[in-house]
Amino acid sequence: MNGGIHREVEKQLEEKRARALQRGVQRREAIYAEIPEIRRLDRCVDQAGIYLGFLAMGRPCPNTGAFPELLQMDQAALENTMEACAARKRQLLVQHGFPEDYLTDLYDCPLCRDQGYVVENGVSRRCRCYIQILVAKLREASHLQEKAGR
Repeated sequence: MNGGIHREVEKQLEEKRARALQRGVQRREAIYAEIPEIRRLDRCVDQAGIYLGFLAMGRPCPNTGAFPELLQMDQAALENTMEACAARKRQLLVQHGFPEDYLTDLYDCPLCRDQGYVVENGVSRRCRCYIQILVAKLREASHLQEKAGR
């Protein structure tokens, strides 16, 4: 029975992650429609991240035609560009009446991001949200057994 309950907990957490992902897509699309510059900033950050990956592998960056100025940058300049884009994005969100973390804080549990596990000092353990769901499921199961025994 416990294995089944743990599977139910995992399923519930998976559903929470799926809802958070959907909320993120919906929010992002709404923000892109209202503040088109944010889409450009996100694309710039994505491209800079790709270029950083190529630099880390010691391989030449492919010229995608998007943001050609990034091709000439070293690692520090790419990282600075990414941070500048993130700062501008936060600024735009606030200017348009949104919290600066509007596109990032979408999970029910900020500790584990609805994964159910956290890592502390290199050790993985169940998050408190996992334990809360598990306790609720165990209570529910015990009540069902009590009713069945009557």
